[in-house]
Amino acid sequence: MKRLILMCLLILPLVSAKSQVIKKMEYFVDTDPGFKNGINIPVIPGKDVTANFSINLAGLALGVHQVVVRVCQDDSLWSIISAANFITVDLGARPDITKMEYYIDTDPGFGLARPLPITPGKDVIKGFGIDVTGLTIGIHQVVVRVKDSENSWSIAASDIFFAFPSVYAPVTKMEYFIDTDPGFGNGINVPVTAGYDISKVFPINLSGVVPGVHNLSVRARDANGVWTMLSSSVFINSDESVANIVNVEYFKDIDPGYGNGPPLPITPGQRITAGFVIDTTGWGNTPHDVFIRMKNAKGDWSLTNTVMNNNVAMNRLLPGATVPSDAVKCYDAYQFLTVAGNGTTFLVESGGSATMIGGQAITFYPTAKVIPGGYLHAYISTGTYCNTSVKESPVSDVTPALPAGTFFRIYPNPTAGEVTLEITDGEQLKQVSAEIFSMHGERVMTLFMRNTSKQTFSLAGQSPGIYFIRVIRGEQAVTGKIVKR
Repeated sequence: MKRLILMCLLILPLVSAKSQVIKKMEYFVDTDPGFKNGINIPVIPGKDVTANFSINLAGLALGVHQVVVRVCQDDSLWSIISAANFITVDLGARPDITKMEYYIDTDPGFGLARPLPITPGKDVIKGFGIDVTGLTIGIHQVVVRVKDSENSWSIAASDIFFAFPSVYAPVTKMEYFIDTDPGFGNGINVPVTAGYDISKVFPINLSGVVPGVHNLSVRARDANGVWTMLSSSVFINSDESVANIVNVEYFKDIDPGYGNGPPLPITPGQRITAGFVIDTTGWGNTPHDVFIRMKNAKGDWSLTNTVMNNNVAMNRLLPGATVPSDAVKCYDAYQFLTVAGNGTTFLVESGGSATMIGGQAITFYPTAKVIPGGYLHAYISTGTYCNTSVKESPVSDVTPALPAGTFFRIYPNPTAGEVTLEITDGEQLKQVSAEIFSMHGERVMTLFMRNTSKQTFSLAGQSPGIYFIRVIRGEQAVTGKIVKR
């Protein structure tokens, strides 16, 4: 009866005292015969000894055993033992494989599947072709098993394959549906000319589709009646019923109330591009904050935004100033701008935004504070200060104005939920990140854009009110406002 070691893992941590020379190595299987009575392993004496040896299996029963190795420096100083398990089996007792069969998808029962011719033996390697006659086009599973001379079946081995038609049929029909699948053949028809490769541009019927996010699915059918898998994409159906802007007004320093500011001449429309000239007669040689806002035909007013400071001061002190929520203010000086000096306090409240521009220096005292959710930007400039005239800017649906130098736009704004951030200066290949904050300074989401000029996000789960979006690209960082209805 032939025996074979199936597993033998031996690790030998050889230990000797005081780095003496190892002179002897021995092993035993299962039972320790005592020091010096194990089976000798020939070694060359040395301080470090490595030996490869065969285990004598004579007389060992089939099953699990343990081999133990030890070394010594002389007849009295032995190392600790190193042991490993191994298994002995009888290869001569393993029956031959006598039968192999396979089936596709459904098991007909042992011995009833499609036979594969083999030469009996203990190890059988077989390559074979699959008969796909009668199979439907699509995904299938092939299963193989073998039986030995003692009529014992192996476990099954399986794999997945796709059955293609032997002759392709031309595409004869195409259809699409929005959101809900009406069933094969019941979608909206897309006229096509029958062919094997079809590229089709077609309009989508949006009648009855409510504004918001939807899913468009397209599929095709060939002359054999076989349908393709769905090709789907998401789109936004925007509300085009935007009310015209009918009124634009401005005021300086103190808000006289909605509708009470001096009007600016406009032609009503959904998008206004205009340059305004503001009469500053009688304003004196002191700085002023100038604000502008718009109203649409529904009576909705935009946010009130700072558009200019008149007569930039040579040096300017900002004592006791507060930038309230919803306000966007700009302060400047041709030379020195001092914030919160002489023990006063300058405060930017949550939701407020302040810009500081100095010609030579800007000094902030410790009593200048920004509440979380507020925004403060300060920089030195030799030519550009808070605007000395109202710049031309496109306006749509009383959209909150964005700061000068903005490289993006946000729409729709105001919004009921969905918002699109679009990079508008052709630099969309650069990585862009954006953070959206609530009026209380809580960050509600973070966006990352790369290799795309647009990204849509949703504020549908957020409370109505004002939100701030800070868009960062390289060294550029611009903050804008979003109105959630």
